[in-house]
Amino acid sequence: MRVTFCAYDRPGYVGGPNAGLIRLLPALKSCGVEVRCLFLTFAPHIQCPTIRALEAGGISCRSAIYHSTTELRVRWLLGQIRENPPDIFVPNLMPAAYFAACWCKDAGIPTVGVIRNVDAFHEGVLEEFAFGRESFRQTAFVGVSAQAVEMIRKVPVPLSAVEQIPSPVFLPEDTIFYAGGTFRVLYSGRMVERQKQVCRT
Repeated sequence: MRVTFCAYDRPGYVGGPNAGLIRLLPALKSCGVEVRCLFLTFAPHIQCPTIRALEAGGISCRSAIYHSTTELRVRWLLGQIRENPPDIFVPNLMPAAYFAACWCKDAGIPTVGVIRNVDAFHEGVLEEFAFGRESFRQTAFVGVSAQAVEMIRKVPVPLSAVEQIPSPVFLPEDTIFYAGGTFRVLYSGRMVERQKQVCRT
């Protein structure tokens, strides 16, 4: 099976979605899936950390500097898909890739949308690509949390498949025990209550 993902990359980028790809795509490859990732970047290919990490893990990556219009981004993505057609296409967080998915479906390639958050951006993704114009609707959707899956299931049209697949997290083998004294926590993430529940005790 061949699966093509889409993502953005730029120097210094350490966001959760790309950190998840760095873990997920090699894991899929180890299961016999032929994985490829198409990047729109804000710097040359070699300067992008997610691309470097994936290529070090044997994942095929193609990139283009972020085009000036959505139409140009869609054309580039479709050119890459035509050159190396996948069995499944995953637009991920990229609106241009969701539009490109329209032509993937016409070519018989199932498309899988990803909802990573319960925010306005992802509500817009669902509005346009889950229950908007029929030609733009994705074949299936994945939510990374129970809240994301709940948001997907509320769309007013039936979807062929909705699954929850959490972002992959590396769990170290070493166990650390609290020995008393001051307990300090380092948090890396957005300081938002609704999605991250940073104030929850």
